[in-house]
Amino acid sequence: MTIVVFVAGELDEHRFKKICLPTINRFADESCHKLVVVSPTEIEVDSHLDFRVITDDKILKKYFRKQNVSRGNTWKYQMKLKLLIHKYVETEWYVIFDSDCYMSRGCELKDYFLPDSKIAKVNIVDYPLHVEWQISAEQFLSLPRPNKFCGVTPMIMNTAVVRHLCEEFHKELSVRGPNWTEYTLYWTYLSAKFGLDNYYDISGKNRISDCEVWHPWDTTKPKPAHPLSYVEYLELVEKNVKGVVCNSQVLMSLVQSKIQFRRPGRFKQIDDISEIVRRIIL
Repeated sequence: MTIVVFVAGELDEHRFKKICLPTINRFADESCHKLVVVSPTEIEVDSHLDFRVITDDKILKKYFRKQNVSRGNTWKYQMKLKLLIHKYVETEWYVIFDSDCYMSRGCELKDYFLPDSKIAKVNIVDYPLHVEWQISAEQFLSLPRPNKFCGVTPMIMNTAVVRHLCEEFHKELSVRGPNWTEYTLYWTYLSAKFGLDNYYDISGKNRISDCEVWHPWDTTKPKPAHPLSYVEYLELVEKNVKGVVCNSQVLMSLVQSKIQFRRPGRFKQIDDISEIVRRIIL
């Protein structure tokens, strides 16, 4: 399994090195994991895993043989990279991490799949939160929408399926795309061409991640009239980190550290989250 982490600048690099990388180094079994870090510039990485750092432009140059590919906004640009990175993946599967994902327990290759199979675990839903993304992927690929879907990071992706997708739609991916996401493209293509249940457990019973913090409120409860204070947000982070540690069925989680508070500042916010993760998990 190759862990692919996307880092998008100085703040993201701090997030990666404080939250994500320490847990990868602690829990990813080096006998079955590789690490690829994608960044706008070369960055230093300290890991016992077989790893490499690849710059954004190198990926685009290798895939399109030129560097003047339309990037659009940063979010769309990174979506394309999550597909194009397959050229640098040497394993059958890769798992996409954002810089604020973290592993929660020791992980071997078999832990990503159902027992005695190559059917991957995934956080499946019956429909996407943003239906317009699914419709856009359907129109872009001229393929029907799947009835099951996963649209969140961390995401396990099959390298060969991504390669087929990128080869078939090479020209289309080289220009600024419409309102699809990397995951709606992947799941729509996979469903129509290969069949979801040949690759993933779509029962919804076996997740790879849990207890994510996506918003400045507790999503297990009704949305409050006002977002949490910073202190309450950190309390929520601690509650969820403890929750994922107690769930022996999942491998990882995520803290959306890009949630903005006026205080204490973005770097300090990342440090505070890192301290919670280290204290409870490491």
